[in-house]
Amino acid sequence: MIDIEKRNLKLIDKWLNAWNLPGGSHQEMLDCYSYKNDLEVFAPIQNYYVVKKGGSRDFWDKGEGEIENQMKSRQMVLSNKIALGNKVSIEGKITTESLDGQTNEWNFAVFFIIDNETGLIISDHSYMPDTPGMKVLKSEN
Repeated sequence: MIDIEKRNLKLIDKWLNAWNLPGGSHQEMLDCYSYKNDLEVFAPIQNYYVVKKGGSRDFWDKGEGEIENQMKSRQMVLSNKIALGNKVSIEGKITTESLDGQTNEWNFAVFFIIDNETGLIISDHSYMPDTPGMKVLKSEN
């Protein structure tokens, strides 16, 4: 494994720890992503961009904050993690419990591209069902 792949896997581990609740935070998760206008966050199954390249992160930041405030717990258990150059893919199972006790579980896969210079995520394509969290991240525009 080359050094850049080791660096990228450490970034995805940081992202995963921030994504999991309790213990993580949406702000720590978003800190793993590029702040430049090169960021893209896409849900291919829903055919929906949460952040288009060149677009604002504000809606995404607000939405992730809402999701965090609605969750008692959110855990991602990986069954596969692969790094190749500036790309990392992960897959596994997500389980959530809302504050009102509703539980959900689903399989997922995410494909990341990481900027070689900054070491931050510039592309996130998340494949999963239309989850309660995904509904929050769909703007009404």
